[in-house]
Amino acid sequence: MTLEQLSLIAQILSVLLIPASLVFVGMQMRQTHAIERANAQRHVLSQWQEWVKSITGDARMFEDVRDCLHDYLGQDEFKRHRFFAWAFESLWIAEQTLYQWEEGLISEKPFVGSINAVLAIIMTPGGQQWWVDAQKLVGGDIRDFLANRLAGNGASRSCPLTWCNSPAVAAPLAQRAHHGAQ
Repeated sequence: MTLEQLSLIAQILSVLLIPASLVFVGMQMRQTHAIERANAQRHVLSQWQEWVKSITGDARMFEDVRDCLHDYLGQDEFKRHRFFAWAFESLWIAEQTLYQWEEGLISEKPFVGSINAVLAIIMTPGGQQWWVDAQKLVGGDIRDFLANRLAGNGASRSCPLTWCNSPAVAAPLAQRAHHGAQ
């Protein structure tokens, strides 16, 4: 076999191996994304678990949260500060999940759960009182997203939380959001 024939065989092999290597790189990228997604979801779930533990292991904190959910403004300053920190942490977690969901790093269920947890707080009588101040301090993306959900307008981004759009839920939420804005 001549040198020219060997060169031709090497060129043919290199042309065939380039697509194979690109397929391999694509598979690696998919696997890396799946690992990142699993880690992000695990982190979100861990954050929510710690958030729940923060009141289940502390009877005074549990009572403070319970009291503030009923009447935030009627509680003493110490209780309000403890509740504010606890509830605001849920906003931070929800904000992280919003961004992670938009980037495709978490699936729909942890995102929906995060949003629902924050909405559940905001929809209580004390949560509505707390939200008046809290919405001024949280990032604009999550604030606007939650405000749109509470107003029953849907969110500026697609969101699977269709229960907020049902007439039975949307009207009271819109009314609460309107009274909270005044």
